[in-house]
Amino acid sequence: MLTADVAVVGAGIAGLWMANAVLKAGYSVVLLESNSIGGIQTLASQGIIHGGTKYALKGQVTGSAQAISRMPSLWQACLQGTGPLDLRGVRVNSDRHYLWTKGRFSGAIKGLISRHVLNSDSHLVSPSGYPDVFQNQKISGSLCALNETVLDIKSLVQVLVRFLEDQPSRAQIIPVNATLALIQDRHQNQENSGLTWEAPDQSYHLSAQKIILAAGAGNEKLLTALCHPSPPKMQQRPLKMVWVRFLEPQAAVFCHVVDSGSTPALTLTAHEDKLGHRIWYLGGELAESGVTRSDTAQIQQAQGLLQTHFPWISQTHTQWGVYPVNRAEPWSATGARPEHFYAEPYGNLLVTWPTKLTLVPAMAAFILTQWRSEGIVPQTALTPVSSPKPVLGDYPWDVSTKR
Repeated sequence: MLTADVAVVGAGIAGLWMANAVLKAGYSVVLLESNSIGGIQTLASQGIIHGGTKYALKGQVTGSAQAISRMPSLWQACLQGTGPLDLRGVRVNSDRHYLWTKGRFSGAIKGLISRHVLNSDSHLVSPSGYPDVFQNQKISGSLCALNETVLDIKSLVQVLVRFLEDQPSRAQIIPVNATLALIQDRHQNQENSGLTWEAPDQSYHLSAQKIILAAGAGNEKLLTALCHPSPPKMQQRPLKMVWVRFLEPQAAVFCHVVDSGSTPALTLTAHEDKLGHRIWYLGGELAESGVTRSDTAQIQQAQGLLQTHFPWISQTHTQWGVYPVNRAEPWSATGARPEHFYAEPYGNLLVTWPTKLTLVPAMAAFILTQWRSEGIVPQTALTPVSSPKPVLGDYPWDVSTKR
């Protein structure tokens, strides 16, 4: 029988961070994943550590903006090795994300930034300080440098996996290609939660003090499979992201483009593919409304928006692709994105949805604080089992079809 203090189901960013946080706090942990590590939603994210500005584009500080306004400094501490996790090995794609406001909300958002309402390290940029992609261009509106780091998400995943693999006596990642079942058992005179599953070579039985569901959209199926009588409702807000590969050298771009609405028309980040080609990854309103368009129509829409906002960028010698993403969150009556993370106990399970990459550290800290107040302490030694090595997922542009 496999034993541990904590079992975490789902090896996206939420599960990886949670597994590392409990390990650092002294708990033994087993991380279970049915697909590739980070390969469903985490590696499809743009890697922006949001500070809340995009949620205040009407000039009002919303609950969402307030909830994440302090998170960039926490992530920065981690990247410098002084935060709750040591992320000094994570590559940073950009120290800044930019907000290019062209429409009716330009004055309001400039006011918030000038008054340091959202973050003291965000500021307006003069033409002499424009990033390379805007150099020598006469752009309308205002360009604001935000205190929002953009991470190389694959390197973040690799660092978090390495931390777990470096402590085999206290942590293990196990691929699970089978349906999980929930049982109750006793271990060392304590009522524990147990998970069982069948593999081609053997049956597995895992006993743990706590079981955390951190599988994103997979939480709903897991709760059904685990026969919970009243599982929390989940909602999904789909996106259809677009990527463009430049086959000739191209500048990087890290920018929200805000035109006439209160949602960025485009949110752009720059990456590299496996061959070193520049990738621009396009989200924002384009991705939200794109779920109603065919793949071909979505690419045409993206090409048109790039031509409108970045007419100096040549689209010759490029390849294009789309990538669907389902953002999984707790249900809300309006269908809107929740303003905070979700971490609630349901029987012997702890169900989690961080809602944003940025909020993952706050969610882990909240859970550990709750456990300490409940007197849940590390007490179970890990009994590792032989299992295949987990496989790391790929970025969308390295797996999806190009056009």
